[in-house]
Amino acid sequence: MGYVLARVQLKYGNENLNRYNTTIPVIADLFALEGVSLRHGWITQFGSLYEVWDVWEVDDSAHMSRARTSLRSKPEYGEAHKVLAEIIQSEDLRYVESLPFSPDLATPRN
Repeated sequence: MGYVLARVQLKYGNENLNRYNTTIPVIADLFALEGVSLRHGWITQFGSLYEVWDVWEVDDSAHMSRARTSLRSKPEYGEAHKVLAEIIQSEDLRYVESLPFSPDLATPRN
């Protein structure tokens, strides 16, 4: 098991952020059908404006690609993808695995 860390630079403006916040849950529900789980999302408070970070849990480094291929035939995926294409300036995806000292993402920290 690993994670896909997505750094997404949205086009400037609150409207783009609002559209992202309503579209990603749609994408997450579709990816869940393929076994890909959205674990968390963040927005930077210092640094690049409208930069968001999402963590997706996957089985292996090719899981996200397989899920995207499988979902291409679903109209709701196409519609959500069009919205993302309109509001995203750039996206950087990285496959990462946990180090042995890392707590499970599902375990709350005190």
